[in-house]
Amino acid sequence: MTLPASRKLLWPLLLFSALAVAACWPLLTNLHNLGFHDDWDQHFLYLAVPIDTVSRYFEWPSWNPYEFGGNPLFGHPENRFLSPFTPLYFALGPVIAVKLEFAGHLLIAMLGTFALARHFKLTRPSSILAASVFALGQSHLVQFREGHAWFMAFAYLPLAVLFFLRSLASPRNIPMVAAALALMVFEGGIYSAPLTLLALGFLLALASAAARR
Repeated sequence: MTLPASRKLLWPLLLFSALAVAACWPLLTNLHNLGFHDDWDQHFLYLAVPIDTVSRYFEWPSWNPYEFGGNPLFGHPENRFLSPFTPLYFALGPVIAVKLEFAGHLLIAMLGTFALARHFKLTRPSSILAASVFALGQSHLVQFREGHAWFMAFAYLPLAVLFFLRSLASPRNIPMVAAALALMVFEGGIYSAPLTLLALGFLLALASAAARR
């Protein structure tokens, strides 16, 4: 019996959710603790000041008065105020929200990689393995341990590649590529956005060479 598409997607979603929670368990079991080791303090500053500026002073977060005697805030390349996760920060506070967001981005990374692997006709077990290796490898978890919130934007990389590959056959997918790149920029993707553009450039060059043949 063939399972409906919704049920085929449900169990990977549940599995990836469980893996994301397990990977972030040390953070989730200490929701109210803010670690000041490594770079947590620096990146928490970028996360907390915009929320404080809006909620306390009812001002647009354009300036950070707490860093170097004053520094641009909204124009800072690691500013994440336009992230779709920002309402979570207003609702729960930055200390809790950033930890939940770490887990959420691991889930996004796994789902995106799973979909990309399926695009290449990998089997479902192989796609799950690929998703787990990308999202749960040291590249993500070490950065999260250091408190590097900017690294979360890399979660959208598999989706950007997936929609780019689809756009080669159907231009209707181009807005989705732009949306993935925009999310990276909105989430302080100072490294993820340019590196993803570089990767897409290589893929475009390969696709052009293949088309000429």
